[in-house]
Amino acid sequence: MDTTCKKLQPALLEDVWITSGNFSNHYLLERLPQAGAKIWHKDEEVLPAYKTIQELYTKNIAGLRKGNEANTERRFIDKVFNELGFGYLNQDKIPEAERIQVPDYFLYFTPDDADKAFELSPHKKYKLAILIAESKRWGHNLDQPSSGKGKATKGRYPHQQIRDYLNESEHIKWGILTNGKEWRLYFKEGRSSKFFEIDLEACFEDLKNFKCKNWIIFHDYCFPNLSNF
Repeated sequence: MDTTCKKLQPALLEDVWITSGNFSNHYLLERLPQAGAKIWHKDEEVLPAYKTIQELYTKNIAGLRKGNEANTERRFIDKVFNELGFGYLNQDKIPEAERIQVPDYFLYFTPDDADKAFELSPHKKYKLAILIAESKRWGHNLDQPSSGKGKATKGRYPHQQIRDYLNESEHIKWGILTNGKEWRLYFKEGRSSKFFEIDLEACFEDLKNFKCKNWIIFHDYCFPNLSNF
């Protein structure tokens, strides 16, 4: 039998996710499990990605804890996006922004889409993207202001970066902020303080945790359906 989030009890929610306004617990526990095949893949379809990401974590975690943002991106985040089905391009400007805005990632439905976008003009490249993502070094406190050593302005919080990118975007509605360990999902039309967060390390407890906490929300096929289901 395929695992579903219906097996998760409300009392355990604090160990499963942080939902700060993007989704209600009712939506996550009751409505998503009813979505069927358009969102809920079979266990055997999810298992290869679960094993690959778990192995990737085990292989790299010692270095990630000592490394910088670039290490976290190349050794871990890039490959997690691959396993979630996304294609991506790095460090491209949002062409319609009034100020220079350069997210770490434009995400695409498939790697083929990203390959096609790579050959296009900046505007067309951006138009094909479905999400924007911003990364930080492994374990960086996502509620801590920037020191000013990187591209972020000193004193600005990571969530302000992703919010700036979304606010300057005409068509992209979703943004991901991650330090490799914690993954936050932001919605353009939501309040600036609202997000949904999972702890990826906690997802490795078993396949059910991975599927209910991570795969069901962060996989590429989910985004066209989240707002409509």
